[in-house]
Amino acid sequence: MGGWELLAGSGSWNRPLLWLTMGLTAAYVLAVGPLQPAGAGVERVPFIRKVSFLAGLGLLYVCWGSPLLVLSHVWFSAHMAQMSLSYFIVPPLLLIGLPQRALRPLVGRRRGPSVFRRLFDPRAALWSFNGLFVIYHLPSVFDRVMTHAAAHIAFLTALFALAVWMWWPLVGPIPEQRLPEAGRKRYIAANERLLMPACLLLLLAPLAVFRTYVDPVYRWKALGVCFPPSVAMEAALWPAFGSPLQDQRLGSLIMLALHAAAFAMMLKFERYVTSKSEQKRFVSE
Repeated sequence: MGGWELLAGSGSWNRPLLWLTMGLTAAYVLAVGPLQPAGAGVERVPFIRKVSFLAGLGLLYVCWGSPLLVLSHVWFSAHMAQMSLSYFIVPPLLLIGLPQRALRPLVGRRRGPSVFRRLFDPRAALWSFNGLFVIYHLPSVFDRVMTHAAAHIAFLTALFALAVWMWWPLVGPIPEQRLPEAGRKRYIAANERLLMPACLLLLLAPLAVFRTYVDPVYRWKALGVCFPPSVAMEAALWPAFGSPLQDQRLGSLIMLALHAAAFAMMLKFERYVTSKSEQKRFVSE
């Protein structure tokens, strides 16, 4: 069976995750639609916010449940594209679509124990996400995570949770918990400074540093996270995307480009959504 036939087969699609995504979609649509409390003063979630949340769910499934996940174990460039979408595009889309009324009773108060207040500390969110992201891409850690299913799932989940936390001060659903404009600029600049050195090291490295994309045995183990052993053996013979070093450099460029573009695009989108919501509220009043 050829590589593209393997990708097109049902084994490349995560059915349990698909059912979970469909369940979350149905729950969200009901929560902001028929099951939403009626009456004056009740916040109505604008259509564009609903689209944002559902787009985030769909894109998350593409990243974690489609052949893109398989390709991320074959090509480093696909891995970086998957990581960029999962952590720099999906979280803000989901946060923009969350209704304030559901979250304000839980996280809308700043008073409380210091541990609770720490949840809204942008510096903690910034260092936590970028720190784990850099640790994940240390060659010794990366090769181990990519070849062990439990570790792979744990790192993906932890990074996603930290990415949501990292995006909260920028596009979180509680307006008073967002950073002011000047603070946003400093926050984004700090994000870029923390992530850029690791990407530049990979971009300028004279050799491919990840055995997952160089060593056929490691590639077979990595694909074993997605396929049964016999299928993984066949998939491990797929041709590389150029040389491993070229693939590594391309992946670094993809990460740098999408990381910078995501912050600019998502902030503009959040302002547009907020403007539309305010206009609709003004007209309705």
